[in-house]
Amino acid sequence: MKRLLATALLGVLAITGCSDSPEEALAAFCDAHDELVTAAQGLGSLSVESTSDEVDAVRTDVESSWETYEAAAEEVGQDLKTQAEAAYADYRNAISVIPGDAPLEDRVNMTIDAANAFQDDLNTIVESTTCE
Repeated sequence: MKRLLATALLGVLAITGCSDSPEEALAAFCDAHDELVTAAQGLGSLSVESTSDEVDAVRTDVESSWETYEAAAEEVGQDLKTQAEAAYADYRNAISVIPGDAPLEDRVNMTIDAANAFQDDLNTIVESTTCE
């Protein structure tokens, strides 16, 4: 089933005439996926010893990696892009409800929870591709 979906996504790319070959687009997506997961894992490495600046820097890294991921997902296909956008929206919503004046320990724990859920969503998305 995964191979069928990946083949269908690649077929859509071939029909739409994207500048990259389907294989190149999928490879770029897989690379962007790895980069975004690594950035999200950075959120999981935060601790109560982390400073507010460190928390914010890791969040910024995720946002930057997201931009690359979103563009790569779009090149692979609309279904993948839609799934990716939903996962990122859930992550952003979880982050946005964290009060800036909350104790640092609470901010860190809420950020880690959001990162873990985001990573789960990303893993579900990548399962529908041939990324390894």
